[in-house]
Amino acid sequence: YQAGVHGKAAAAGVQEAPRCRDCHGSSHAVVPSGDPASPTHPTKVAETCARCHADRALVERRGIPIPLAFQLYEKSVHARALTAGKDAATCNDCHASHEIRRATDPESRVYRGNIPNTCGTCHAPETKAYLDSIHGQAVMQGSTGSPVCTDCHGEHSIRAVQDPESRVSPAAVTRTCAACHEALRITEKYGLPGGRLATYEDSFHGLAARGGNLIAANCASCHGFHDVRPSRDPQSSIHPANLPETCGTCHPGAGENFARGVIHTSLSAPANAVLLWVRRFYLLTIVATVGGMLLHNALDFFGKARRHYRQQAGPAPALEADHEGGPRRFHLRMAPAERWQHGLLAGSFLLLVYTGFALTYPEVWLFRWLAALEGGHAWRSWIHRGAALVLLGAAAWHLAYLASCRGRRFLQDMLPRFQDLREALQNMAYLFGVRREWPAFDRFSYIEKIEYWAVIWGTVIMAVTGLGLWFETFALRFVPLWVLDLFTLVHFYEAVLASLAILVWHFYSTMFSPGIYPMNWTWITGHVSEDLLRHEHPREYERLQAAAAVEEPP
Repeated sequence: YQAGVHGKAAAAGVQEAPRCRDCHGSSHAVVPSGDPASPTHPTKVAETCARCHADRALVERRGIPIPLAFQLYEKSVHARALTAGKDAATCNDCHASHEIRRATDPESRVYRGNIPNTCGTCHAPETKAYLDSIHGQAVMQGSTGSPVCTDCHGEHSIRAVQDPESRVSPAAVTRTCAACHEALRITEKYGLPGGRLATYEDSFHGLAARGGNLIAANCASCHGFHDVRPSRDPQSSIHPANLPETCGTCHPGAGENFARGVIHTSLSAPANAVLLWVRRFYLLTIVATVGGMLLHNALDFFGKARRHYRQQAGPAPALEADHEGGPRRFHLRMAPAERWQHGLLAGSFLLLVYTGFALTYPEVWLFRWLAALEGGHAWRSWIHRGAALVLLGAAAWHLAYLASCRGRRFLQDMLPRFQDLREALQNMAYLFGVRREWPAFDRFSYIEKIEYWAVIWGTVIMAVTGLGLWFETFALRFVPLWVLDLFTLVHFYEAVLASLAILVWHFYSTMFSPGIYPMNWTWITGHVSEDLLRHEHPREYERLQAAAAVEEPP
C-alpha cells in the first residue's frame, strides 16, 4: 500500500487519499473479500472504487486522468459478466489491490509494456498468441507505437466482440486498425505501407462492409486477431502459401489463384499498370463520349428550335406538308414483344444502377436506407443480382426474337451502313447552319443505331464482369486475382458510362427533345404519329405510303 499511489498520497498529507478503512470498512466490521457483504468482494469492488473515482469534483481537484472510469466499466463485458454471476475482471485485477501505481510507472500492472501480461492473467491463450505476433514482439523490444490489448479493446469500456459498440466488432475493427495503420506518425516511424484503409474500402469486401454487411471480410478476417504476423512469416495467415486456406474460410474451394495478385491494390500504383491504364482509358472515354453527346444534343436542340421558329414564322420548304385537319393517324413502330423487351431492359437497368451505386456510395443519403437493410442479410446484393438475371433474360429473349421474321427485319434495319455516316455528316452540317434541309432518316437513324449497339456491347461487358464477380470462387479457378480487380474496375466505369449515356443521350431523344417533350409514348403504345414519323423518319414514311398505295384497291 505504501508503495502505491494511494499510500504515497496519504504519506504526503492528502486527506482525500483512501486508507485501509475506506476500502475494507471500519476496523471492527472487516470481513473477508470472499464474503458478498465485503466492500472488496468482486461484485462490490467497482462500487467501492467509485466512491472516489466517480466523484467528479474530487477527480477534477486531484487531476485523475480518467474521470469516467466507473461509468465506462459499468457498460463493459466484465461488469455485465459479474452481474450475471460469472467470474470477470474487476478494478483490482488490473490495477492491483494495494500496490496501485500510476500507468506511467514501469512497475504498474497497467504500464503499457505490462498490459499484455496483466490481461494474460485471465486470457492466457490470447496473450500467448499476441506475444508471438508482430505487435507483441515489437512491444517486447520496447516499441511504444505498437498496439497492446487496450489499444484495440479499450481500457475500461471493453465490450464483447458481438456488441455493435465494441471497437473490435465486425463493423468497427477496420477503423480500429486504421487508427495506427493510417496514422502518418506510425507509418513513417516504422516504415509501414500507407493507404491500406482506402484500398480496402474500395475493394469488394470494403464496399460490402461500408454498406452494413457484417459478414464481409475485414482486417481481422485475413490478418488474424491476436496472432497478426507479417506476410513473410510462414505461420502468417496472409503468407502466399496460406492464402488459399485463409480465403477458403469464406470461399470454399479457394485455389492458388487467390494468391496471384495484389490484395491492397491501388489504381495509381505503377505496379498495377493494367488497372491504371484501363482506368485512364475509361475516364477519357467517359469524358469524350458524354461530352460529345452533350454537344450533339445542344446542337440538336437549337437546330430543332430553329426549325420550329421557321414553322411559326412561315413554313419551311421541307416541312410544309404537315398533316392538318382530320383524325390523327398512327403507325406501328414497336410490336408487343419489342415493348416487353424494352420494358424489362429499362426496369432491370434502373434497378441495377441504383443498387450498384448503393454498393459504391452507401453513405450517400439516396442509398443510406438500402444499406441499412443489410443487417447481415445482403438485400441490396440479391436485388442487384435479381435485376441482373432479368436483364440477361431480356437479352436472351431479344436474341431469340431476332430469328423471327420481324426480328430479322429489325436487325437488317439496325445494321450500320455507309449511309449512316453520310446522314451524320449532313445532320452536323444542318445543325451548324451550313445545310438548310434536315437529313432524310430511314427507320433507324445513326443516333438510334449507336445507342442500340452500345447497349449490346455494354450488356456483354457487364454480364461477363458481373458473373465473374458473382461467382468469384469459380472464376478464380481459371484466372488470377488481379483479373477480378480488373472486372471490378470495368464493371464500375462501364456502369458510369451507361448511366450517363442513358441520361444524356437516350432521355434527351425520347423525352426532352423539342417536339417530343414530355415523352415519346411509343415504348408504351407501340405506335408513332404520322406527323412525327414523317418529320423524324421521312424515308420510312415514304416507304410505308408507297406500300399502302399498292395495297389499296383501284
